[in-house]
Amino acid sequence: ERLKYETGAQEKERYQTLVQRMTEYEARMDKYRTQMQRATNEARIEANAKDKLKNKVEALEEEKANNLEQTRKLEHQIHELSLRLTHRIDHRIDDPNTCSTQSISDMEDEKSG
Repeated sequence: ERLKYETGAQEKERYQTLVQRMTEYEARMDKYRTQMQRATNEARIEANAKDKLKNKVEALEEEKANNLEQTRKLEHQIHELSLRLTHRIDHRIDDPNTCSTQSISDMEDEKSG
């Protein structure tokens, strides 16, 4: 009878030890799950930030390309206008009906007037 009691007590102790170990194991697993979730969230946030930066860089590069194209067009227009103005001034100087001392601004006033 006493031997059965000790065996029962040992079995109960073994069971309690097993329950304790399982509880500790579950606590560790919860801790690791939380850490993994945190790392996943941080990775997602970082990926979103990288995507936003990439999109901003692409937008800025597109804007830069557009600005360069606009600059090229404006420089071309300035060159064309300079050539036209030079051509008009040359013709006016060669024209005997035009006073050679007439200023460029006076010529432009005549043109617009």
